[in-house]
Amino acid sequence: MAAPIAITPIITEQNRPKSKKELRAERKAARRLEQLSQSEEALQAEKRRLAKQRQKELDKLEFKALLKEERIEHKRKQQRKRNRELHNQPRATKSKKKKKSTETVTTTTSNPELEVAQKVVHEIKYGRADATSGMTTLERGVQYRDIKVGNGTQSVTNGNLITVQYQLRGQGNANVLDSSKNFSFRVGKGEVIQGWNLGVVGMKEGGKRKLLVPPKAGYGSEDIGAGSGAILEFDISCLSIR
Repeated sequence: MAAPIAITPIITEQNRPKSKKELRAERKAARRLEQLSQSEEALQAEKRRLAKQRQKELDKLEFKALLKEERIEHKRKQQRKRNRELHNQPRATKSKKKKKSTETVTTTTSNPELEVAQKVVHEIKYGRADATSGMTTLERGVQYRDIKVGNGTQSVTNGNLITVQYQLRGQGNANVLDSSKNFSFRVGKGEVIQGWNLGVVGMKEGGKRKLLVPPKAGYGSEDIGAGSGAILEFDISCLSIR
Protein backbone atom coordinates (compact mmCIF):
# COMPACT_ATOMS: atom_id res chain seq x y z
CA MET A 1 0.00 0.00 0.00
CA ALA A 2 1.39 3.33 -1.04
CA ALA A 3 2.22 5.96 1.61
CA PRO A 4 0.02 9.07 1.69
CA ILE A 5 1.31 12.14 -0.03
CA ALA A 6 1.89 15.15 2.29
CA ILE A 7 0.06 18.22 1.00
CA THR A 8 1.62 21.56 1.86
CA PRO A 9 -1.07 24.21 2.44
CA ILE A 10 -0.96 27.15 0.08
CA ILE A 11 -0.78 30.43 1.97
CA THR A 12 -2.57 33.31 0.22
CA GLU A 13 -3.18 36.97 1.15
CA GLN A 14 -6.73 36.14 2.26
CA ASN A 15 -5.90 33.40 4.73
CA ARG A 16 -2.55 34.74 5.90
CA PRO A 17 -2.51 35.35 9.66
CA LYS A 18 -2.50 39.07 10.54
CA SER A 19 0.31 40.50 12.53
CA LYS A 20 -0.16 42.28 15.83
CA LYS A 21 0.61 45.59 14.16
CA GLU A 22 -2.10 45.07 11.59
CA LEU A 23 -4.59 44.04 14.24
CA ARG A 24 -3.83 47.18 16.25
CA ALA A 25 -4.25 49.33 13.14
CA GLU A 26 -7.61 47.72 12.39
CA ARG A 27 -8.83 48.26 15.94
CA LYS A 28 -7.65 51.87 15.83
CA ALA A 29 -9.42 52.43 12.52
CA ALA A 30 -12.60 50.89 13.92
CA ARG A 31 -12.49 53.15 16.97
CA ARG A 32 -11.91 56.15 14.72
CA LEU A 33 -14.90 55.22 12.58
CA GLU A 34 -16.99 54.81 15.71
CA GLN A 35 -15.85 58.23 17.01
CA LEU A 36 -16.63 59.85 13.67
CA SER A 37 -20.04 58.24 13.68
CA GLN A 38 -20.69 59.47 17.21
CA SER A 39 -19.45 62.96 16.29
CA GLU A 40 -21.75 63.03 13.30
CA GLU A 41 -24.67 61.99 15.47
CA ALA A 42 -23.74 64.64 18.06
CA LEU A 43 -23.50 67.27 15.33
CA GLN A 44 -26.89 66.35 13.96
CA ALA A 45 -28.34 66.37 17.48
CA GLU A 46 -26.86 69.86 18.11
CA LYS A 47 -28.31 71.10 14.83
CA ARG A 48 -31.72 69.78 15.81
CA ARG A 49 -31.42 71.42 19.25
CA LEU A 50 -30.44 74.80 17.76
CA ALA A 51 -33.25 74.60 15.23
CA LYS A 52 -35.73 73.84 18.00
CA GLN A 53 -34.37 76.71 20.14
CA ARG A 54 -34.57 79.09 17.19
CA GLN A 55 -38.15 78.07 16.55
CA LYS A 56 -39.01 78.70 20.20
CA GLU A 57 -37.48 82.18 20.02
CA LEU A 58 -39.41 82.94 16.84
CA ASP A 59 -42.62 81.72 18.45
CA LYS A 60 -41.90 83.88 21.50
CA LEU A 61 -41.26 86.98 19.38
CA GLU A 62 -44.39 86.34 17.37
CA PHE A 63 -46.39 85.96 20.59
CA LYS A 64 -45.00 89.26 21.95
CA ALA A 65 -45.83 91.03 18.69
CA LEU A 66 -49.38 89.71 18.79
CA LEU A 67 -49.74 90.68 22.45
CA LYS A 68 -48.46 94.21 21.74
CA GLU A 69 -50.84 94.55 18.83
CA GLU A 70 -53.73 93.43 21.03
CA ARG A 71 -52.79 96.00 23.70
CA ILE A 72 -52.60 98.78 21.12
CA GLU A 73 -55.97 97.80 19.73
CA HIS A 74 -57.41 97.69 23.26
CA LYS A 75 -56.13 101.23 23.95
CA ARG A 76 -57.60 102.45 20.68
CA LYS A 77 -60.97 100.98 21.61
CA GLN A 78 -60.86 102.66 25.02
CA GLN A 79 -59.93 106.00 23.43
CA ARG A 80 -62.76 105.72 20.92
CA LYS A 81 -65.13 104.89 23.77
CA ARG A 82 -63.99 107.96 25.77
CA ASN A 83 -64.35 110.16 22.70
CA ARG A 84 -67.90 108.93 22.17
CA GLU A 85 -68.73 109.56 25.84
CA LEU A 86 -67.32 113.10 25.66
CA HIS A 87 -69.18 113.74 22.42
CA ASN A 88 -72.47 112.55 23.91
CA GLN A 89 -71.93 114.41 27.21
CA PRO A 90 -74.52 117.19 27.86
CA ARG A 91 -73.29 120.76 27.39
CA ALA A 92 -74.35 121.76 30.90
CA THR A 93 -72.03 119.16 32.37
CA LYS A 94 -69.17 120.43 30.22
CA SER A 95 -69.74 124.02 31.36
CA LYS A 96 -69.86 122.94 34.98
CA LYS A 97 -66.63 121.03 34.57
CA LYS A 98 -64.97 124.02 32.92
CA LYS A 99 -66.16 126.34 35.68
CA LYS A 100 -64.80 124.00 38.33
CA SER A 101 -61.45 123.93 36.56
CA THR A 102 -61.35 127.75 36.51
CA GLU A 103 -62.12 127.89 40.22
CA THR A 104 -59.31 125.45 40.89
CA VAL A 105 -56.85 127.62 38.99
CA THR A 106 -57.99 130.70 40.90
CA THR A 107 -57.59 128.93 44.22
CA THR A 108 -54.14 127.65 43.27
CA THR A 109 -53.00 131.13 42.23
CA SER A 110 -53.63 132.48 45.72
CA ASN A 111 -50.60 131.15 47.60
CA PRO A 112 -49.85 132.80 50.99
CA GLU A 113 -46.34 131.34 51.15
CA LEU A 114 -45.53 132.75 47.71
CA GLU A 115 -46.86 136.17 48.72
CA VAL A 116 -44.68 136.17 51.86
CA ALA A 117 -41.62 135.16 49.84
CA GLN A 118 -42.28 137.92 47.30
CA LYS A 119 -42.66 140.44 50.14
CA VAL A 120 -39.34 139.36 51.67
CA VAL A 121 -37.58 139.64 48.30
CA HIS A 122 -39.07 143.11 47.81
CA GLU A 123 -37.90 144.21 51.26
CA ILE A 124 -34.40 142.88 50.61
CA LYS A 125 -34.25 144.73 47.30
CA TYR A 126 -36.06 147.98 48.18
CA GLY A 127 -36.07 148.02 52.00
CA ARG A 128 -38.77 147.80 54.68
CA ALA A 129 -41.44 150.52 54.74
CA ASP A 130 -42.42 152.21 58.00
CA ALA A 131 -46.18 152.87 58.03
CA THR A 132 -45.83 155.63 60.66
CA SER A 133 -43.18 157.84 59.04
CA GLY A 134 -43.68 156.69 55.46
CA MET A 135 -39.92 156.09 55.21
CA THR A 136 -38.42 152.89 53.84
CA THR A 137 -35.27 151.65 55.60
CA LEU A 138 -32.39 150.18 53.59
CA GLU A 139 -28.97 148.82 54.51
CA ARG A 140 -26.72 150.77 56.90
CA GLY A 141 -29.69 152.79 58.16
CA VAL A 142 -30.34 154.65 54.90
CA GLN A 143 -33.99 155.77 54.59
CA TYR A 144 -36.03 157.17 51.73
CA ARG A 145 -39.53 158.29 50.84
CA ASP A 146 -40.83 158.89 47.33
CA ILE A 147 -42.28 162.38 47.08
CA LYS A 148 -43.16 161.76 43.44
CA VAL A 149 -42.95 158.49 41.55
CA GLY A 150 -41.52 158.94 38.08
CA ASN A 151 -43.37 157.98 34.91
CA GLY A 152 -40.40 156.47 33.06
CA THR A 153 -40.33 152.84 31.97
CA GLN A 154 -36.84 152.15 33.33
CA SER A 155 -35.87 151.93 37.01
CA VAL A 156 -32.42 152.75 38.35
CA THR A 157 -30.21 149.73 39.01
CA ASN A 158 -26.53 149.27 39.78
CA GLY A 159 -24.38 150.17 36.79
CA ASN A 160 -26.77 152.80 35.35
CA LEU A 161 -25.41 156.24 34.50
CA ILE A 162 -27.98 158.67 35.89
CA THR A 163 -28.34 162.44 35.97
CA VAL A 164 -30.00 164.04 38.99
CA GLN A 165 -30.85 167.38 40.55
CA TYR A 166 -30.39 167.57 44.32
CA GLN A 167 -30.25 169.72 47.44
CA LEU A 168 -28.44 168.80 50.66
CA ARG A 169 -29.43 169.88 54.16
CA GLY A 170 -28.81 168.66 57.65
CA GLN A 171 -31.85 166.83 59.03
CA GLY A 172 -34.20 169.38 60.59
CA ASN A 173 -32.15 172.27 59.18
CA ALA A 174 -33.49 174.56 56.45
CA ASN A 175 -30.06 175.77 55.33
CA VAL A 176 -28.96 174.32 51.98
CA LEU A 177 -25.41 172.98 52.30
CA ASP A 178 -24.93 171.84 48.71
CA SER A 179 -26.95 171.61 45.50
CA SER A 180 -26.71 170.85 41.79
CA LYS A 181 -29.14 171.01 38.88
CA ASN A 182 -27.23 168.58 36.68
CA PHE A 183 -25.09 165.98 38.42
CA SER A 184 -24.23 162.64 36.74
CA PHE A 185 -22.70 159.51 38.23
CA ARG A 186 -22.70 155.74 37.74
CA VAL A 187 -24.62 153.86 40.43
CA GLY A 188 -22.73 151.33 42.55
CA LYS A 189 -19.27 152.20 41.20
CA GLY A 190 -17.94 154.15 44.20
CA GLU A 191 -18.32 157.57 42.56
CA VAL A 192 -20.63 158.86 45.32
CA ILE A 193 -21.30 158.07 48.99
CA GLN A 194 -22.82 154.71 49.83
CA GLY A 195 -26.09 156.30 50.92
CA TRP A 196 -26.65 157.54 47.38
CA ASN A 197 -25.75 154.20 45.77
CA LEU A 198 -28.36 152.54 47.98
CA GLY A 199 -30.95 155.30 48.02
CA VAL A 200 -31.45 155.99 44.30
CA VAL A 201 -32.07 152.37 43.28
CA GLY A 202 -35.63 151.97 42.02
CA MET A 203 -36.15 155.61 41.00
CA LYS A 204 -37.61 156.43 37.58
CA GLU A 205 -37.18 159.42 35.30
CA GLY A 206 -39.24 162.33 36.63
CA GLY A 207 -39.29 160.89 40.15
CA LYS A 208 -38.40 162.83 43.29
CA ARG A 209 -37.16 161.22 46.50
CA LYS A 210 -36.23 162.37 50.01
CA LEU A 211 -33.14 160.54 51.24
CA LEU A 212 -31.82 160.38 54.82
CA VAL A 213 -28.19 159.25 55.09
CA PRO A 214 -26.59 158.47 58.49
CA PRO A 215 -22.83 159.05 58.98
CA LYS A 216 -21.90 155.37 58.46
CA ALA A 217 -23.36 155.54 54.92
CA GLY A 218 -22.16 159.10 54.27
CA TYR A 219 -19.04 161.00 55.33
CA GLY A 220 -18.46 159.35 58.71
CA SER A 221 -17.38 161.74 61.46
CA GLU A 222 -16.43 164.47 58.96
CA ASP A 223 -18.37 167.71 59.42
CA ILE A 224 -19.52 169.06 56.04
CA GLY A 225 -21.56 171.88 57.55
CA ALA A 226 -24.37 170.04 59.33
CA GLY A 227 -22.33 169.12 62.40
CA SER A 228 -20.26 166.05 63.20
CA GLY A 229 -22.34 162.86 63.15
CA ALA A 230 -25.42 164.62 61.72
CA ILE A 231 -27.90 162.81 59.48
CA LEU A 232 -27.85 164.27 55.97
CA GLU A 233 -31.11 165.01 54.16
CA PHE A 234 -31.13 164.98 50.34
CA ASP A 235 -33.94 165.97 47.99
CA ILE A 236 -33.12 164.15 44.74
CA SER A 237 -34.91 164.40 41.39
CA CYS A 238 -34.05 161.86 38.68
CA LEU A 239 -33.60 163.56 35.30
CA SER A 240 -32.35 160.72 33.09
CA ILE A 241 -31.23 157.08 33.20
CA ARG A 242 -28.77 155.52 30.77
